[in-house]
This record gives sequence, structure tokens and C-alpha cells, in this order.
Amino acid sequence: MKRYFVWTAVLSAALVPSVFGQAAPTSGISPQQLGIVPEPLSVNASGATYTLPTNVKIAVSGEDSRNAADFLEDFLKQRGVATHIVRKADDAAIQLSTGANDTSIGPEGYHLTVTGSGITITANAGAGLFYGVQTLEQMFPAATGSANAIQQAQITDKPQYGYRALMLDTSRHYFPVSFIKQLIDVEAAYKLNTFHWHLVDGQGWRIQIKKYPKLTEVGSCGDEEHPLGTGSCQFYTQKEIRDVVEYAKKRYVQIVPEIEIPGHSSAALVAYPELACKPISGGVYCPTEQTFTFLENVLDEVIKLFPSQYIHTGGDEVSPRAWNASQVAQDVMHKNNLADAHALQGWIDRRIEDYLKQHGRTMIAWDEALAGGVSQNAIIMSWRGTFGGVAAVVHGNNVIMAPEGYTYFNMNQAQDPYEPNSYGGLIPLQKAYDYDPGIEQLVPDQKGSVLGTEACLWAEKVPTPELAWWRLFPRTLALSEIAWTAPEQKDWKGFEQRTRNQYPRLEARNISFFIPGPLELKDTITNDAEVPVTLTSPLADSTMYYTLDGSYPTTSSKQYAGPFSIALNPGQEVRLRVVTILKDGRVSAPAEARYMRQLTAEFNWSGHGDGNGH
Repeated sequence: MKRYFVWTAVLSAALVPSVFGQAAPTSGISPQQLGIVPEPLSVNASGATYTLPTNVKIAVSGEDSRNAADFLEDFLKQRGVATHIVRKADDAAIQLSTGANDTSIGPEGYHLTVTGSGITITANAGAGLFYGVQTLEQMFPAATGSANAIQQAQITDKPQYGYRALMLDTSRHYFPVSFIKQLIDVEAAYKLNTFHWHLVDGQGWRIQIKKYPKLTEVGSCGDEEHPLGTGSCQFYTQKEIRDVVEYAKKRYVQIVPEIEIPGHSSAALVAYPELACKPISGGVYCPTEQTFTFLENVLDEVIKLFPSQYIHTGGDEVSPRAWNASQVAQDVMHKNNLADAHALQGWIDRRIEDYLKQHGRTMIAWDEALAGGVSQNAIIMSWRGTFGGVAAVVHGNNVIMAPEGYTYFNMNQAQDPYEPNSYGGLIPLQKAYDYDPGIEQLVPDQKGSVLGTEACLWAEKVPTPELAWWRLFPRTLALSEIAWTAPEQKDWKGFEQRTRNQYPRLEARNISFFIPGPLELKDTITNDAEVPVTLTSPLADSTMYYTLDGSYPTTSSKQYAGPFSIALNPGQEVRLRVVTILKDGRVSAPAEARYMRQLTAEFNWSGHGDGNGH
């Protein structure tokens, strides 16, 4: 059940205490009309508005509120509002403060109040204040030329999960620092608080390690299309990494680096072949003391660069072939009473985990690490469905849910022919939204072991920032809501309506998002001779073209101008297909719905489409 309240005309000022310093408004609006993503915990919205003056003071009380004020000041200046950041002042139109001492909202929650005389945001800590500012910014019209009028409202908010993340694979394709910063900006705008930076894999080593220069001189010279040693040498210098970390810190985004151990290590082994087993490398480190010295030295530099509590060490898809063929590996297994390659991987994982623990860090590993027996201190990231998450909790570990069938955003959003560089698989927006990270198999006492969720963008088929945006959005909006909003509040139709408020904001950021089809387009079975059809685009300033003969629409097809009817004979099926074209010329994948008139009242037909071309 949704936890929000809306004033209506039947509620009088005498019955509803005013939180706006004036008589309670006589009409209200719903959270859907406010269009905030992710949906806040509670919204008490008025039909009345507050128009921000063209010259305002923003009152702050400390370092955290000053940081939030800096972001708000930049936003308002783009809207033609002159701002002045001041220490606490009663006449300031905007008041920002921390230290609320409200245990009900935690460190990332906030209270936001807009009255007829100003705006107040309070929080326990800086992160909550920052997120309150993000919500406030979404309350303004998307167009910067619009009047700066926003709804009077009271909002109380806090996240469902403490770990809310996006992962970017920069090994298979390198992405520039400018793109990573923009990605962090957008993450923070939608209240995601973690950037999982996949820096190392078989295709390329992307982090400068000063003790081992060949890692970048050789190991960075490749990508998905260019084998190691044949491509451009692309990596992030330590100076660039420190800059990105500081950039993220101001936006309350932690960066979790991933250094793959023991598999997916071809880039390191090409640079330092003595770390591989003989006679087969297999992209897997050989478990020698020389290898552990190398890995510990690498981690020493990684730890100095990244202040995050977490270091991700990979651990997925480790082939045992190299170890089974290596006498060195077999000797290690025999000496340490390790039954098989799984046990050997567990032995390696525990050594690395212990080293990180000695340096005050916690290891995250993919769910394969469970097979070898990691300690209960390690955090498991479950990607092979839900089973890994259940197994981790039963073993005593905390878990982050990232099941590939719901959160691998490299997968398609539409059918293959309409996806550039198709990866395969299918995760349309609604499927991403419907996912619940809370594992239903767990008993209530175990639910707290689920720390949060993460979406992953693997880059085998994503060579450019433009295509990365296409894959990430609008599904990242769904991710933000399943990570932030309480599951009992989730509502697909409400979310679909609220995302309409976000598309112009994404366009303003030059994000080339996947273009969704019409709202509420669905298969229909009827006894009627005519079916009325209304197409509603989620995007302003767009044009829709459609066909009724099963062919794919073009700009030469019928342009949608308003509601129309489809005539149906008994037993006849008509396939409606629609494309949306934005004003910049970008074209959506076709959405479709099937309409069928029954032969008899008893005839039962099951539709096959879902309104998104699937």
C-alpha cells in the first residue's frame, strides 16, 4: 500500500494541520504528478505553488550543507536565479541543515518542505541533504526557460537499501574520464551511491600500478576487438583516479574498484607471463608465492587510491584447466590438503581476503567464490540468478543482488534486429522495474543480509559512451527505484507516468537513452466489431507512426494524430506496430499490440506481446 497523503477539497483547514505556515490548500496532487524518481517514502503534496524569486539566499550551517548548497546553486544559476550562500539566516528562501537527529530516516534520509514562503531541507548527515536537493531539483520544470514555480509539499524520504550501484566494464572497452564523471553525476541525481569500476579483465588492464609498469605498457593495449598488444594503450592514471574519487565523494558516491583474482587475468599475464601456470595459462594466475607478492603489491596501490570500505576481487568463471595441468598448482593443492580446483580457488580467495582485512577493507566477490569456502566476512555478489544470494545468506555472508536476468543492462531492451550491437537476452524496462532484490526465500531475520542491488554494464558490445547511455537508460531509473523505494510502494503504471518527467532531463544532459514505446499499449481480446485505440507517447515533442498490417512503420506510414478505431471481423487478428521519432530524428524500436475479435463468447485467446515489441 502506498504511503502518501494528498489533500482533497473535502478536507478543511480545521481538520488538517497546516505545515505550510498558512491555511491548508483545498486541492492536492499525487506523487505521480510530481514525477519524482525514485519515488519518496511519503509525499504530502498541495495544489498550491511556490515561485522562487530571481534572487535568493541559501542558508547553510556547516561543511555538508555547504556542499549541498554548491550543487543547488549551480542548478539555480542555470535557471536564471541569482544565489547567495550565507550562514544561517532567517530571511533565506532556502534553508539547508544537517544534524536532524531523526533515527527514522537514517544517514541518507531527509525531510523536504516547500511552503508559500520558502524551502527547507533537513537531514541527519550530508548524504541525506544532498539527496533532498536532488528531489528538489526534480520538482522544478525540466525546461530552464520555464517559471521557477514548484508545488508546495512535505516529503519525508529514506532508502530501502544502503548499497545502490551501477557497474561499468572499462576493460573490454575503455571509457574516457569525462564519461565516467557524467555517469557519476547521473547516478547521484537518482540517489545511487556506488560506482563499481571494473578496471581489470582479460581484454585490458586499465589502472596504473607504478610498481608494475608493464601492466599498462603492455596489458592496457587491447580491447574486445583488438587482442592484447595490438590495440591502443588506454588506461587511467593514478592522478585521474584520485580526481574521479574526489569528484564522486562530493556526490556521496563511493567507488568500488574491481581487480580480478584469480581468473580473467590475461592482461596481467601477458605483461608478466611468469605469473601464469605452465604449460597452460588459461587466463588464471598460478598460485605461487611470487603471484601473491605481485597481487599484494597491486592491492597496496589500489587501497591507497580508493578509500571505499570495499574492494571487489572478481572470482567468477575461473577455468580449472591451467591448475589441473600444472605441477606447481598440484603441489600447492597437495601441500594444503585441497581436494580440487574449487578448493584451490577458495584457498586463494581467503589469502586475499585476509590481506584486505589486515588493511581494514572488506572483500566483495562474485557468487562462485562460495564454492571454495570464503569466510563469512566476505560479501557475495549474486549474479547467477537468486540461488547465489540464498546460498550466501545461509552460509552467513551478506549479499548484493545483481542477477543477470534482471540487472545486466548490456542485455537487449527490444528484439535483436532493433538493438545496435545486440548482446542477446532481453530485459525490457518493466522487467527491470519488477525485480525485487529482497530474496523471497529468506525468513524475516535473514532479510537484513541483503545489502542492496547493482546493475552491470558489460562492454563486449558497448564500444562508445553513446551506446552505453542507450543501454543504461531508462533502465537505470528502474534500478534507482527498486534500490531506494520500499517494495510495497512500487507501482509500474505510476513509475511509467513519473518517468515522463525524466526524459527531458536526460535529454538536457545529452544522454542518448533507449526510446520507449507508447504507454499502456497491450494485447486486447474483444467481442466488439471495433476497438478504440489511444496512443500516448512518454516523450514530449515526439511523433508516432503506425501500421496495422504487421509491417514495420516508417515516416511514410500513417502518422498518429489522435484516437482511432480498428475494425475487426470475428476471429480476425490485427497487429498494430508503432514507432516513436524524437525531434532530433532518433527512432525507437517498434512497439506492438495485437487486437483480436473472438469467434464466440467462449473462445479464449492468449496474447503474445507485451507492448514493447516482444
